[in-house]
Amino acid sequence: EIMQQAPASSPSKRADAAFKDVEPAVVEEDRDEPAEILLEAIDTIASIDSREMMEKDGLGALSQLRAGLLLCTGQEDVLSRESHQAHSVFSFLVSIVHSHEEVVEQVAEIFNLLMSSESWGAMLQCFPLKERLRELPEETQVGIALQHEKLHSLVGPQAQARAQSGDAPDRFKMVSQKMASIRPQAAKPAASTSEAAAAPSQASSKGPVGRAIEDRWQEAKTAEGHIYYYNLSSRESTWDRYPAL
Repeated sequence: EIMQQAPASSPSKRADAAFKDVEPAVVEEDRDEPAEILLEAIDTIASIDSREMMEKDGLGALSQLRAGLLLCTGQEDVLSRESHQAHSVFSFLVSIVHSHEEVVEQVAEIFNLLMSSESWGAMLQCFPLKERLRELPEETQVGIALQHEKLHSLVGPQAQARAQSGDAPDRFKMVSQKMASIRPQAAKPAASTSEAAAAPSQASSKGPVGRAIEDRWQEAKTAEGHIYYYNLSSRESTWDRYPAL
């Protein structure tokens, strides 16, 4: 169990634990550094833009993402460099748990680890995730809600109530405990991440320069091929086509 090995084990043992569920084809014997493993997983996820690619590469990318995050836990500098891909990763996680319910615990682990990063936590509120999370089975929503207060606020009311009261399967409670034992530090308070996420919007709200920044929109796709729009500066995202495009 990772929970048993991580706190006292050496980096090499932590790496072995992290890779125990990764397919051999995804991570070869001669492995790269942890940051490169994480980067490769995120790049693979960002390239998935159809159901066919999800079926072909999704489970391998999920395993490698989990391994990379376990190896890079607490390295905010590494995680923040990849936070611009947060919208692709969050979309991928919801998509894969929609189609592969058996990986819900791994997805819960990954959400937990990502929410321990200030930069990724700030990005969560910028992605239209609430509706898609609430389409998941209630028990799955409860498991995800247990991983962080920001996730708790996005699931349905009944799932929120169950998570709040502790009416959750033990396997999801174990995920929270296991990830807490691995993380070197707890996530920062939600207020600080909210302020960080709000700062670009406040800076871009006035004058012609502000309007130019606000118009920096980019078209993107979810793993199912649905198009949405993402603002590179304000980090806002929307399903509706922005007038500047």
